[in-house]
Amino acid sequence: MIIASSFGHAQRDWEEFNMKEDTKNIQKRLAKIQQSLKVAKNQRNNFGNYNYRSCEDILEAVKPLLNGCTLIISDEVVNVGERYYVKATAYLGNGKSEISVSAYAREAEEQKGMSPAQITGSASSYARKYALGGLFAIDDTKDADTMDNSTQKETPKTVSRPAQEEMNLGVCKKCGASNLMSQSRNVYCSAKCWLVKKE
Repeated sequence: MIIASSFGHAQRDWEEFNMKEDTKNIQKRLAKIQQSLKVAKNQRNNFGNYNYRSCEDILEAVKPLLNGCTLIISDEVVNVGERYYVKATAYLGNGKSEISVSAYAREAEEQKGMSPAQITGSASSYARKYALGGLFAIDDTKDADTMDNSTQKETPKTVSRPAQEEMNLGVCKKCGASNLMSQSRNVYCSAKCWLVKKE
Protein backbone atom coordinates (compact mmCIF):
# COMPACT_ATOMS: atom_id res chain seq x y z
CA MET A 1 0.00 0.00 0.00
CA ILE A 2 2.68 2.48 0.97
CA ILE A 3 4.79 1.55 -2.06
CA ALA A 4 1.88 2.13 -4.43
CA SER A 5 1.15 5.47 -2.80
CA SER A 6 4.78 6.55 -3.12
CA PHE A 7 4.81 5.42 -6.72
CA GLY A 8 1.61 7.37 -7.44
CA HIS A 9 3.11 10.48 -5.85
CA ALA A 10 6.35 10.08 -7.82
CA GLN A 11 4.33 9.56 -11.01
CA ARG A 12 2.40 12.82 -10.41
CA ASP A 13 5.67 14.68 -9.71
CA TRP A 14 7.18 13.29 -12.92
CA GLU A 15 4.10 14.32 -14.94
CA GLU A 16 4.18 17.83 -13.44
CA PHE A 17 7.89 18.08 -14.27
CA ASN A 18 7.25 16.98 -17.85
CA MET A 19 4.40 19.50 -18.20
CA LYS A 20 6.67 22.30 -16.97
CA GLU A 21 9.40 21.22 -19.40
CA ASP A 22 6.87 21.07 -22.27
CA THR A 23 5.65 24.56 -21.37
CA LYS A 24 9.24 25.87 -21.29
CA ASN A 25 9.90 24.16 -24.62
CA ILE A 26 6.90 25.74 -26.38
CA GLN A 27 7.77 29.13 -24.87
CA LYS A 28 11.33 28.83 -26.20
CA ARG A 29 10.03 27.81 -29.63
CA LEU A 30 7.61 30.76 -29.64
CA ALA A 31 10.38 33.17 -28.62
CA LYS A 32 12.54 31.90 -31.49
CA ILE A 33 9.68 32.39 -33.97
CA GLN A 34 9.02 35.89 -32.61
CA GLN A 35 12.68 36.84 -33.07
CA SER A 36 12.86 35.49 -36.62
CA LEU A 37 9.47 36.52 -38.00
CA LYS A 38 9.42 39.50 -40.35
CA VAL A 39 6.17 40.44 -42.07
CA ALA A 40 6.24 43.44 -44.36
CA LYS A 41 3.22 45.63 -44.96
CA ASN A 42 2.88 44.77 -48.64
CA GLN A 43 -0.85 45.42 -49.00
CA ARG A 44 -2.06 48.91 -49.95
CA ASN A 45 -5.27 50.71 -49.05
CA ASN A 46 -5.44 53.52 -51.62
CA PHE A 47 -8.61 54.99 -50.14
CA GLY A 48 -7.07 55.38 -46.68
CA ASN A 49 -3.58 55.95 -48.15
CA TYR A 50 -1.74 53.42 -45.96
CA ASN A 51 0.08 50.09 -46.18
CA TYR A 52 -0.91 47.08 -44.11
CA ARG A 53 -0.30 43.37 -43.65
CA SER A 54 -3.06 40.79 -43.94
CA CYS A 55 -3.71 37.60 -42.02
CA GLU A 56 -2.57 35.67 -45.11
CA ASP A 57 0.73 37.62 -45.17
CA ILE A 58 1.42 36.63 -41.56
CA LEU A 59 0.55 32.97 -42.19
CA GLU A 60 2.77 32.83 -45.27
CA ALA A 61 5.72 34.27 -43.33
CA VAL A 62 5.29 32.14 -40.19
CA LYS A 63 4.78 28.69 -41.77
CA PRO A 64 8.47 28.12 -42.61
CA LEU A 65 9.39 28.98 -39.00
CA LEU A 66 7.05 26.52 -37.25
CA ASN A 67 9.56 23.61 -37.25
CA GLY A 68 7.18 20.93 -36.03
CA CYS A 69 4.88 23.20 -34.07
CA THR A 70 1.22 23.38 -35.02
CA LEU A 71 -0.60 26.65 -35.58
CA ILE A 72 -4.39 26.65 -35.36
CA ILE A 73 -6.73 29.63 -35.63
CA SER A 74 -10.35 29.36 -34.57
CA ASP A 75 -13.27 31.79 -34.61
CA GLU A 76 -16.43 32.13 -32.64
CA VAL A 77 -19.13 34.79 -32.71
CA VAL A 78 -19.89 36.22 -29.28
CA ASN A 79 -22.65 38.59 -28.24
CA VAL A 80 -21.73 41.47 -25.96
CA GLY A 81 -24.70 43.66 -25.11
CA GLU A 82 -26.42 44.41 -28.38
CA ARG A 83 -23.33 43.92 -30.57
CA TYR A 84 -21.72 40.87 -32.12
CA TYR A 85 -17.98 40.33 -32.06
CA VAL A 86 -15.82 37.73 -33.77
CA LYS A 87 -13.39 36.23 -31.27
CA ALA A 88 -10.38 34.71 -33.00
CA THR A 89 -7.91 32.56 -31.06
CA ALA A 90 -4.48 31.60 -32.39
CA TYR A 91 -2.96 28.47 -30.82
CA LEU A 92 0.68 27.41 -31.10
CA GLY A 93 1.34 23.89 -29.87
CA ASN A 94 3.95 21.17 -29.92
CA GLY A 95 1.65 18.22 -29.23
CA LYS A 96 2.22 18.38 -25.49
CA SER A 97 1.45 21.97 -24.55
CA GLU A 98 0.16 25.11 -26.23
CA ILE A 99 0.07 28.87 -26.01
CA SER A 100 -2.91 30.87 -27.21
CA VAL A 101 -3.87 34.49 -27.79
CA SER A 102 -7.36 35.83 -28.57
CA ALA A 103 -8.46 39.01 -30.29
CA TYR A 104 -11.89 40.50 -30.95
CA ALA A 105 -13.32 42.42 -33.89
CA ARG A 106 -16.78 43.95 -33.90
CA GLU A 107 -19.05 43.25 -36.81
CA ALA A 108 -20.38 46.36 -38.48
CA GLU A 109 -24.16 46.56 -38.34
CA GLU A 110 -24.09 47.11 -42.06
CA GLN A 111 -21.42 47.84 -44.61
CA LYS A 112 -22.27 49.36 -47.95
CA GLY A 113 -21.83 46.81 -50.73
CA MET A 114 -21.27 43.85 -48.36
CA SER A 115 -23.54 40.95 -47.55
CA PRO A 116 -23.92 39.81 -43.89
CA ALA A 117 -21.58 36.88 -44.61
CA GLN A 118 -18.95 39.25 -46.00
CA ILE A 119 -19.25 41.49 -42.93
CA THR A 120 -18.63 38.49 -40.65
CA GLY A 121 -15.75 37.33 -42.86
CA SER A 122 -14.17 40.77 -42.74
CA ALA A 123 -14.42 40.88 -38.94
CA SER A 124 -12.99 37.35 -38.79
CA SER A 125 -9.95 38.30 -40.92
CA TYR A 126 -9.35 41.36 -38.77
CA ALA A 127 -9.60 39.43 -35.48
CA ARG A 128 -7.39 36.62 -36.80
CA LYS A 129 -4.74 39.11 -37.93
CA TYR A 130 -4.63 40.69 -34.47
CA ALA A 131 -4.61 37.32 -32.67
CA LEU A 132 -1.61 36.28 -34.79
CA GLY A 133 -0.01 39.67 -34.20
CA GLY A 134 -0.40 39.21 -30.46
CA LEU A 135 0.89 35.65 -30.46
CA PHE A 136 3.94 36.39 -32.59
CA ALA A 137 4.60 39.88 -31.14
CA ILE A 138 4.24 41.64 -34.48
CA ASP A 139 4.29 45.38 -33.94
CA ASP A 140 2.80 48.01 -36.19
CA THR A 141 5.81 50.28 -36.34
CA LYS A 142 7.63 50.73 -39.59
CA ASP A 143 11.14 49.34 -39.55
CA ALA A 144 13.65 52.03 -40.53
CA ASP A 145 15.41 49.52 -42.79
CA THR A 146 12.27 48.99 -44.86
CA MET A 147 11.50 52.66 -45.44
CA ASP A 148 11.98 54.05 -48.93
CA ASN A 149 14.17 57.09 -48.47
CA SER A 150 14.98 57.48 -52.17
CA THR A 151 12.33 60.14 -52.77
CA GLN A 152 13.13 62.20 -49.72
CA LYS A 153 15.05 65.37 -50.51
CA GLU A 154 17.75 66.43 -48.15
CA THR A 155 16.60 69.53 -46.37
CA PRO A 156 19.10 72.34 -46.72
CA LYS A 157 20.75 73.36 -43.49
CA THR A 158 20.11 76.92 -42.42
CA VAL A 159 23.27 78.92 -42.29
CA SER A 160 22.97 81.62 -39.69
CA ARG A 161 24.32 85.09 -40.19
CA PRO A 162 27.16 86.28 -38.00
CA ALA A 163 26.13 86.70 -34.39
CA GLN A 164 26.51 90.48 -34.37
CA GLU A 165 24.10 90.98 -37.30
CA GLU A 166 21.42 88.80 -35.67
CA MET A 167 21.67 90.74 -32.44
CA ASN A 168 21.79 94.27 -33.81
CA LEU A 169 19.33 96.40 -31.81
CA GLY A 170 19.67 99.70 -33.61
CA VAL A 171 21.98 102.67 -33.00
CA CYS A 172 23.34 104.01 -29.71
CA LYS A 173 21.82 107.43 -28.98
CA LYS A 174 24.99 108.61 -27.23
CA CYS A 175 27.67 107.78 -29.80
CA GLY A 176 25.88 106.44 -32.91
CA ALA A 177 27.50 103.00 -32.74
CA SER A 178 25.41 99.81 -33.03
CA ASN A 179 23.54 98.55 -29.99
CA LEU A 180 23.98 94.77 -29.70
CA MET A 181 22.65 91.89 -27.60
CA SER A 182 25.08 89.17 -26.55
CA GLN A 183 24.13 85.51 -26.34
CA SER A 184 23.85 85.96 -22.59
CA ARG A 185 21.18 88.60 -23.38
CA ASN A 186 23.30 91.56 -22.20
CA VAL A 187 22.54 94.68 -24.26
CA TYR A 188 25.51 96.96 -24.92
CA CYS A 189 26.89 99.64 -27.22
CA SER A 190 29.46 98.33 -29.67
CA ALA A 191 31.60 101.39 -28.84
CA LYS A 192 31.32 100.29 -25.20
CA CYS A 193 29.86 103.54 -23.93
CA TRP A 194 27.18 101.65 -21.96
CA LEU A 195 26.06 98.10 -20.90
CA VAL A 196 22.72 96.84 -19.50
CA LYS A 197 22.72 93.39 -17.89
CA LYS A 198 19.54 91.35 -18.41
CA GLU A 199 18.52 88.31 -16.35
